[in-house]
Amino acid sequence: MTIATLLLLVFGGALAVEGFAWAFSASAMRRLYDEMIHSVDDRTLSLFGLISLFIGLVMILIAVRLGT
Repeated sequence: MTIATLLLLVFGGALAVEGFAWAFSASAMRRLYDEMIHSVDDRTLSLFGLISLFIGLVMILIAVRLGT
């Protein structure tokens, strides 16, 4: 199994689980997200956004390097 295949499986699985939750309990998910977002300040959200961006870029770089 290649790293690209593994990444597709992981992200596809995550999207499937998230999609399942939204499809079958949208109102509960909306309340949960609303509570979570309002309990975290903007600076923390920005920090986690930057961390996610960095991890995503590193994963893309690794996938490109392994694919060549």
